[in-house]
Amino acid sequence: MVNGSFIRIPAFETHTDQQRLTLAGQCGKVWVTVSSLWRPIAASDKVVDAELEVNWEFDCPAGTRYSDTQIKVFTADPLAAHNKMIKPELILTSLQRPRGYYRTNITVGRPPLPGGWDTKDGATLPGSHCLDYYAILYKDGHMFSMSCLQIWPTWMYDLRREIGMLPIGSLMIPGTHNSGCYKHGDLTRRDAFQRYLLTQDRDVWTQLVHGIRYLDIRVGYYPSIPNGTALDEDGNHINRFWVNHDVIRITPLSEILKDVRDFLDVARGEVVIMDFHRFPVGFEGRPNRHKKLLTILHREFENLILKPDRGIEGLGPTLNDIWTGGKRLIICYGDKHTVNEYDWLWPPLTQVWGNQQTVEGLFEYLDEEILGSKKRRNSQNPLWAVMAELTPFPLDFFFNPSGGLRQMADSVNRNLTVKFQEEWWKETNIVATDFFLGNDLIWVIHSEEDRMWMTKKPDIILCPTGDGHPDVIRIRNAHRNDVETVLPFMVFTPLWLHVETCNSTVKILIPAFALASILYTLVYMQLLRMSVFWKLSLYVTLYCILTYICTIAAVRLGVHIAQKPYRWMLGCLVVVLVCLLGLLRFRQEKNPLRLWVPPDSDFVRSTEWLMSHYSEALRIETFILTGDNLLEQQTLIKLNEITKQMMTTRTPENISWTDVCMRVPAISGSLYRQKRQSSLLEDNFFDDDHTSNVNQTFEPSIHVDSNTYCSIIESLPMSCLVFSILDLWDFDSDKIEKDSTEEIITKVNTVKVSPRLGHTMNFSELLGDVTLDERGRIIAAAAIRTDMMVHVSFLNVDMDKIGNNAGTADWATEDVLKWESAYLENVINLSNQLQSERNINDSLKLYYEAGRSFGDISATSIFQDMDKLVIGSVLMFLYVLTILSNQNWVEWRFCLTGTGLLCVGAAFIFAVGICSLIGIPYGPVHTSLPFMLLGLGIDDIFVLNASWKQIHTDESNLNKPLTERIGLALGHAGSAISITSLTDVVAFIIGASTILPSLQSFCIYAAVGVFVTFLLQITFFTACFTLDARRIERKRNGMLPCIVHENFTPKSLDISSLELAVGLSVDYAAHVAHAFLNAESREDDDNARRTRTLTAVRHIGAAVAYGAGSTFLAVSLLAFSTSYVFVAFFRIFSLVIMFGLWHGLILLPVILSTIGPQSLRVIQQPQPMSEKAIAAADDED
Repeated sequence: MVNGSFIRIPAFETHTDQQRLTLAGQCGKVWVTVSSLWRPIAASDKVVDAELEVNWEFDCPAGTRYSDTQIKVFTADPLAAHNKMIKPELILTSLQRPRGYYRTNITVGRPPLPGGWDTKDGATLPGSHCLDYYAILYKDGHMFSMSCLQIWPTWMYDLRREIGMLPIGSLMIPGTHNSGCYKHGDLTRRDAFQRYLLTQDRDVWTQLVHGIRYLDIRVGYYPSIPNGTALDEDGNHINRFWVNHDVIRITPLSEILKDVRDFLDVARGEVVIMDFHRFPVGFEGRPNRHKKLLTILHREFENLILKPDRGIEGLGPTLNDIWTGGKRLIICYGDKHTVNEYDWLWPPLTQVWGNQQTVEGLFEYLDEEILGSKKRRNSQNPLWAVMAELTPFPLDFFFNPSGGLRQMADSVNRNLTVKFQEEWWKETNIVATDFFLGNDLIWVIHSEEDRMWMTKKPDIILCPTGDGHPDVIRIRNAHRNDVETVLPFMVFTPLWLHVETCNSTVKILIPAFALASILYTLVYMQLLRMSVFWKLSLYVTLYCILTYICTIAAVRLGVHIAQKPYRWMLGCLVVVLVCLLGLLRFRQEKNPLRLWVPPDSDFVRSTEWLMSHYSEALRIETFILTGDNLLEQQTLIKLNEITKQMMTTRTPENISWTDVCMRVPAISGSLYRQKRQSSLLEDNFFDDDHTSNVNQTFEPSIHVDSNTYCSIIESLPMSCLVFSILDLWDFDSDKIEKDSTEEIITKVNTVKVSPRLGHTMNFSELLGDVTLDERGRIIAAAAIRTDMMVHVSFLNVDMDKIGNNAGTADWATEDVLKWESAYLENVINLSNQLQSERNINDSLKLYYEAGRSFGDISATSIFQDMDKLVIGSVLMFLYVLTILSNQNWVEWRFCLTGTGLLCVGAAFIFAVGICSLIGIPYGPVHTSLPFMLLGLGIDDIFVLNASWKQIHTDESNLNKPLTERIGLALGHAGSAISITSLTDVVAFIIGASTILPSLQSFCIYAAVGVFVTFLLQITFFTACFTLDARRIERKRNGMLPCIVHENFTPKSLDISSLELAVGLSVDYAAHVAHAFLNAESREDDDNARRTRTLTAVRHIGAAVAYGAGSTFLAVSLLAFSTSYVFVAFFRIFSLVIMFGLWHGLILLPVILSTIGPQSLRVIQQPQPMSEKAIAAADDED
């Protein structure tokens, strides 16, 4: 078992309780195991066992090359901060196979167990812990996967949320075969006895700590024991009971019992199964010896023994039930007669043992037995075990002394991990192996935890209230983020319970749909099994009922709106205006910690702690002067002039450099006075020569008394901290002019203490692109950096005031930001002046940066594109106006187009108002929300307009009242609009589960905005559409309704005019598939699929194309943005539109015409159109 698992960290995926890591999206993994083989030691009869093995597996696409892969093995954590320079013990290169292993010469031995588990005093840590053996898989120089050899002593309780509801008989539990057959001390290569009798290389305590929960025990009784053996309180000889391998005794039973007791006392959430399976020596015909053994067991574990319980469907109690009762030890007993006399003994446990001598034979046997495991679930004991080990021939002990159980386990264990992970995990209960460290079954359990809860449960019957068995509640609570699973419970069951006020049709359809949705959920969770035919039937039924319900509801809503359009418009406006009150609580989040970093991350906690405990910080104002060679007099004088102008920067509020700078003690003045006094006494304690070395062993803050040191520091003058090479001349141009070039170079290379401040300073670090002579001295530099340090007090920082709209501002006070603005203005002027004037060095250039520079630039890049939103809205208005209107004054739908765009704006205002009301802050990413709503929200207009035109192709609808026609149009468009809009909402709701606060807030705003857009389009816009239809019927002008065109005759509408309809840009394939399913099919049509495909594309194809155009046009101007965010947004949307059109209008129709499903509307014979409808169609063409 390798006790390794995968952890995931930022840039990887996070899973904090595991010690294995895999790069997200990669197709390879590595894990470490311990070989069961032993290796002889030269010139000795001793052997070395427990050598480290490295295993790897790739699940990459065909054609992937593995020659550029590499595995490094370490004997310490390579990711630990103190191990950054650690070298690997072993490097494997050029892996040629996608799956393999390598046995190293690194001996694991019997290392101390981490987490306090090496002792039994109870001072232990839960969770998994790594031993000091790590493996990292690299590909193309990048880390793919990392694993460690680990223990997992508390895995059951650690996974309580995932497996707590599972019966013990449906859990996959790792175990050991002949658990007590191990040996303490050194092994010898001459001992064939050990080769064929020892099945484990770790004692029972270590087995349990590594994660083993099933112990296979064979007990023998030996009355002729040495004198002086221990007796229990009842006078039973404890040491007369031994753990045997067949007839050979190996380990005293008392040692096993003590280890189990100690473990259960420490690991208080773990369940252990002790299977006393056979009694090969001393028990035959001696029931009193069984009684003695059971007396010892009962006295040792009386308060921990769990009584037999068949539980749900004979699978035993759940782990939650076991934890509630506090009894965590299951004792299975192999003697049937004895079991009947004790109510706390579990019946004999079935062991699936194949007695196989070859790996192929063993796996073939296990494959048949495991997949047919249900036949064993009717036994009295819900537990059963797979004995996954080979059995030697009886004569191997004599004729194959070089073989043994270790060799057999080595050939089996490595493949067990793969077989159980890929095929057998679902149908397995207990798996017992030899030399368990050679496989990885603990990780198999953890890796399958997410699907185990769904597929290894008994059937559950739901109550009509929607609750039912407690396990249903457990599933919902544990997986409430699984929207596809929980949504039917949340949405449709309440509908089922509230249908009293509905008519008879709805009373039948809604409960039928609720039942179908619940059946779908149970099938999805695999709690209910169905054949493929019945699954497809259920899905089709669910789809038909849902479509019908949406259509009926939309028709009734449309009729009601058309009857009272003004009332609906007024109601919508009132609701939107009321939501404007939420803007009173509007708050724009500007703190970067609350926008771009997970709130529970270590970075946030550390930063908040730092700001609360250390109230001061620095900001750096930097400018860099570049040229050919700056270590010259005139150039340094020019730099001094620039620096002094920076230091004299002052804001209109009279905030100067000295008001905001970081002040430090200046010790140079006092130092020089002491030097002058010392020279008079001719005892030079201080060297005036700044080229001398500074005493590195004396640190005043450490070696001087604190009170004395602080008083000295407080008495010193304070000076602004500036890192500048000009410090060598105390920012005095006259001093610079006095020095020759050689003297300048000497000072730059030798002075290590600031003459002005008296602090150690490496001036060479301020030089860039330096030139060195043969002695390694700096003789020229093409760049000089100057850093001006600004002081920031966290106590005076208010991000709501000083933060920028992009949420990228750093911490600063208002005075600091004002001074930095003046500093930037000053340095920009100097840079422009430097470029325009003729100086001695024509190559001089000035580069600069302030503490606020990044925030200013990022905020400008994001918010400078608001004009594009306005232009995009105008273009969208013209586009929609062109699509909806015809070339005449009556059908020029100017007001209706404006209403459609108004719905998008109102939806955005509603989203901002309602989200602000409930306390969700507005972030910088939200600025792109109007673009998205503009592209998505307009699509409903096109779909409704296409439906309006389509109903007029039916002659029977031409003479119906306007209100009824509006209802039919909304009914026809309702299912498409509802499904596509709600799927968008669900997608954003799922996206709101992200850990990034800004993205989470954006997804909530977007979900509300899309949903409100949908509501306004089917209510407010439908009411406006009704009024506009009335206007057209009354022949009133589209721009000035007071004008009536008496001679206007509108064109007849034809089904071919669906070219004016445009579908939703993100649901191209959905619209085409929906139209295909609802297209009528004649029984006598030999090529019905092709006919229905042509009909579907003819009906909805143009709508899909126009929808794509509207979406593309809405974001088209973003291509010219200077913000990377918006450019990337445009590129992504463009690709979505391109591939969506390809799939929806080309690929999907080809597939449907070939293998599409049958029509939902099969008619007996074609229904001819009347002469009036034909004439209308011809007139439109």
